[in-house]
Amino acid sequence: MAESDDVEDITEGTYVYWMSQNDDIPRGALGVVYAKDGPMVKAKFTGGKIKVHPAKLNVCDFQKGTFVHSTRDEVPADVIGQVKDWEDGQLSVEIQGETVSEKPKNLIRCDFQPGMFVYWAKSDKDVSSDHMGEVIEELNEKGRVKVKFPAGCWRFRPGELIRAHVQKGSYVQWRKDDEDIAKGELGVVTGDLNDKGRLKVTFAKGTWRFRPAELFHTELQKGAFVAWCKRDEDVAKGDLGRVIGVKVSKGRLQVAFPKGCWNFKANELRPHGLQPGTWVLWKKQDEDIPENDIGEVVRTSGDENRLYVQWPQGCWNMQPRELEQLPFQRGDRAHWTKTDDDIAEGHIGQVMSVKYKEVDGVTEGNKIYVKFPNGRWAFNPRQLIGINLDTEGVNELKSTFKRFDQNGDGKLSEEELLAVLGEVGVPEEEGKQLFEALDKDGDGKLSPAEFIDYIFGADASGSQKKLLGDGFGLDAVLGFGDEEEEDSDDDDPANPSAGGQVVEERPPWNVTCHPEDAEGIDESTTVSRAEWATALLALGVCRAAALESFDASAKDVKGAEATEETELSLSVLSEELHGMGGAPGVEELRAAVGTVKHGKATPLDLGVPAEEVDFEKDLAKKAGLDGLLFFLHVENLPLNEAAEHLGRAKLSELEHKVLAALSSEELTQSLEGVRAAPPTLSCLSSWQRARENCRREVQAIVDRCRGNEEKFTDESWNPFANEAFVMYVDKEKPGWDCTARKAECWKRAKEIRSKAILFSDGAATDDIQQGRCGDCYVLGALGGAVSNRRRFLRQAFVAYDEEVGVYGVLFCRDCHFTYEIVDDVLAVNKYGSFHYARSNTSRDEIWVSILEKAFFKHYTCVEMCDGGRGPEALYSFLGGIHGRYEIMGGDFKEPSKFFEKIQGSHQSGELLSTSFQKPSKGKYAVGGGEAGQCGEKGLPYGLHAAHCYSVLRTAEVDGHHLLCIRNPWARGEWKGPWSDQSEEWTDERRALVGAKKKEDGTFWMAVEDFVQVASSIKFSRTFGPAWQCAAQYGRFDQTRPIVRAKREYQNADDQEISLSKGDKVEILQNHGYWTEVKNLRTGKVGYVRSKDLETPTAKVDKYVLEATDMAENVPLILSLQRENQKLAREWNHPKGWSVTYKETKYSSAYVIIYDKDGKQTAKLRFRDRHVFQYLEPAKGPFEVYVNSPDGRGKRFALYSFAPHGVLSLEKKECSYSEFLDKIG
Repeated sequence: MAESDDVEDITEGTYVYWMSQNDDIPRGALGVVYAKDGPMVKAKFTGGKIKVHPAKLNVCDFQKGTFVHSTRDEVPADVIGQVKDWEDGQLSVEIQGETVSEKPKNLIRCDFQPGMFVYWAKSDKDVSSDHMGEVIEELNEKGRVKVKFPAGCWRFRPGELIRAHVQKGSYVQWRKDDEDIAKGELGVVTGDLNDKGRLKVTFAKGTWRFRPAELFHTELQKGAFVAWCKRDEDVAKGDLGRVIGVKVSKGRLQVAFPKGCWNFKANELRPHGLQPGTWVLWKKQDEDIPENDIGEVVRTSGDENRLYVQWPQGCWNMQPRELEQLPFQRGDRAHWTKTDDDIAEGHIGQVMSVKYKEVDGVTEGNKIYVKFPNGRWAFNPRQLIGINLDTEGVNELKSTFKRFDQNGDGKLSEEELLAVLGEVGVPEEEGKQLFEALDKDGDGKLSPAEFIDYIFGADASGSQKKLLGDGFGLDAVLGFGDEEEEDSDDDDPANPSAGGQVVEERPPWNVTCHPEDAEGIDESTTVSRAEWATALLALGVCRAAALESFDASAKDVKGAEATEETELSLSVLSEELHGMGGAPGVEELRAAVGTVKHGKATPLDLGVPAEEVDFEKDLAKKAGLDGLLFFLHVENLPLNEAAEHLGRAKLSELEHKVLAALSSEELTQSLEGVRAAPPTLSCLSSWQRARENCRREVQAIVDRCRGNEEKFTDESWNPFANEAFVMYVDKEKPGWDCTARKAECWKRAKEIRSKAILFSDGAATDDIQQGRCGDCYVLGALGGAVSNRRRFLRQAFVAYDEEVGVYGVLFCRDCHFTYEIVDDVLAVNKYGSFHYARSNTSRDEIWVSILEKAFFKHYTCVEMCDGGRGPEALYSFLGGIHGRYEIMGGDFKEPSKFFEKIQGSHQSGELLSTSFQKPSKGKYAVGGGEAGQCGEKGLPYGLHAAHCYSVLRTAEVDGHHLLCIRNPWARGEWKGPWSDQSEEWTDERRALVGAKKKEDGTFWMAVEDFVQVASSIKFSRTFGPAWQCAAQYGRFDQTRPIVRAKREYQNADDQEISLSKGDKVEILQNHGYWTEVKNLRTGKVGYVRSKDLETPTAKVDKYVLEATDMAENVPLILSLQRENQKLAREWNHPKGWSVTYKETKYSSAYVIIYDKDGKQTAKLRFRDRHVFQYLEPAKGPFEVYVNSPDGRGKRFALYSFAPHGVLSLEKKECSYSEFLDKIG
């Protein structure tokens, strides 16, 4: 029977819910369509009759003839009933020989329905193993299903049946091709089974019958939600489409997008992460949809890329990005987190349906029914643990049993199990041991139930689970299921991962290790040069960096009056060396300064050179060895060549002098020691070496250019010599989705503005104005840094000469500071002004333009900077870690709690940014706005989507909680409450927070409005001089992986190749959604979908982390940081595209952490540059496992960070089987 929710299939007799409401008929009422009237239908409800467009109706899961289970306690869970009629808003159901009236919410749809094609899990002389049958619309009182096979009809328990891979109306491909049916052509199953078990399928040139095994069921079926992998003026990037049919004559899918319907090849489309029937949660909440209520996706809606979702209290159209897929879907298997007399440990249950109940006249639906061996109960989803086994997986398992079951009893003998495992290379003796463990009842036979209990229970080791999972075609038995491929690199709310991982509770940051040392030290404490150098030396920061920072700060404060005797307050010094300043910056330094002030450390004699002080030489040796090791790691050079390349490592002068005194053998041995047991170093240990080398190079350029009376030209990045090299990733032309506009020409800064100057009257956030490149994420993130780190720009511009036109800018790469040197050649628009970013406050000021240009060079070209994420841009300047504070359900009810979190974040020194989106419901869900300067979608009230905004500060004004936000366009402001012209402002309130009535891009918002139009605030946590770190450097496996096909695929054109499940293939090149491979079984080379491949883990790295001498409640941070893919300047030619696409994606990587008691602390899977985890030091030492199955030899660094203490991070040997057994 039909299972479609499509509007086109709503006809007379269809049971439907109304998705709107009126005075007589409430939202969500159940009715029946009794007539069609042109494009409209007439439907009857309890409250009356209406004439309505079918789009306003939602097809009920239960139609006349549907097989159902009852959720009532008195009816056994496995008993099947059948819907007979609609009656006064309820359904008439025949069950156990009686007819009862039930609400749909009290019913569960059976896995097998009339008209469905099935196989028997066993076989005999009447029903052979390859015979397909059809379920007949006839039940007996015992609830057995009647199935018609070619040789006759018999009744079966549902558990004995396997759903066939093709059904009536399925879209299929023939596994072969000939002159009538082209390769990849789509057909539709249009007829019943004949007596020979063949199906009728219609293709472009005719209709033929096929054996079911000859047909491939395509992934995209009628009703599926899809995205086009390209875009044009009709179908925009990110548009959501719905498959509405097949154009059989062309073999293409018909897809309805917001602007119309078009025909597409199936392999040009990608399935959306949410599909019809998916259970979801709303990330927000209101009176209609309370927190934790479960909804079911119905269909696409209107022209705004929304989805209709059926909730317990009705149906609303929702923004997909506001929906979170429930971890458990209908048919999934799960464990209960507890045990009792009914549900024993290890029992596996099957998720059945949502449980609904009436509470004070309101329908709730926040629990799901799960059927366990001893009965059915309702659970909060948080009480369940998924085992990555769904209905498809169970069907696949049964099919494998059926394929190898030689005597047709539905079970496997030892010999049959060995045949299964032999296909994946399991030795016979090991297979016999597995059979003995699997055969729990000792009857010499293995049933599917025994197999599931063993592999998903507590008895099997991780390595045994992996072997059995591979043999029986089960994906991710060790806990990681499939993941969706992400395309967007924009700071875009439509991309759920934009901005990093979610942090729900921020740990305390401002904790002093030794309070007695900090006693009496506060922001007003004055510090001399020698005291400052001594305090920082104790933290691992070299003397040169300390004195340079002190002198620069003294010049800022005292100007020409600064002398070597000048003393500065700790509040001023706390802003140096990327310090946060303010209360958190002071707090981190109090103890170190206190040790000097209280006489526990003798101030340095600055007259004695550092190379004559043993402690300073030892520090330089440790830091220098780490810097040299990092250089060899980046260059992929062996340790025994260190002496040969010492000069290229760009160490500080003292580091180089100390290491150069070692012989080649001594240097190699020292590096081996550091690699085995990395020292605890300051997070700023690389600061001074970068600045010294940058200054040295800039000065050499200045001397040369002044001597030659010429301007500096950066020949390594010269738009005059090769503009395409500077502009485009492939060094030739714009790639796909490139919005960076080419300049009219390039000129020297003083050719654009004769009075061009780096800084004009200081620098401020208001100076920043974005130009004709989609790098809002860079400029938006910079706004927060400039606003909240007063010394940031002075520290970023290490050295420069405006007359020569040379600028050295500090950057961070892999948590090591580095630099870029650029000239002052800038892009010019057709009006003769700056083409890219510029100063908004001074026509002559160029610091914004120069800093942006240096970022362009750091990221290799302009196009590589076109689109990105704000926190990643900040990392490139400041280092550290980043994540996001997501707006949770409770934050809509009590926005003040979210405000407190953000206020605490800002006060602790974190730098913040955000983006906006149009909500699904509420007053801000209506209307839109003009597109932005790079095509950003306009939102109501002056905001724009897919655009990065700075979050500058927070304020409380007369009980109102406000956020100050800035648009890097220097215009385009919020027009709602508390906006510049809003009536909420009084003169007193403006004066209190410094709010201006000016269109400059800066605006204020109340937190209760902010949570409605945003999804999160991204944070960047940077590390000042007090923070310590230890690092291990590694590379992922670089061998070209041989992988297994985890599902079959039928090629749709000559560029693709087909896969059979279990095929071994060699990966040639990954292109994101598509991967170019060689099938080792057939020898053919071509493209397959990346998600159809399971990449085995060939190499696992194990580390042990321990932290000592740390105060209680101090956060220990573990972070895996990969090389920045954007700095690699890689691109590919996606399948079927004529243009290149910049390669910014990362392969899947895993970090799994166990504490000293063997408890799993974290299990992280990510496809970003970095991931981190807060740890409690007292629970260490920690075992850390790291791997990336398709790491392609890319480098990574594992860092531990702490605000003080001693860190130990050592690498240990680890075999693959040890890793599997640990995580299994």
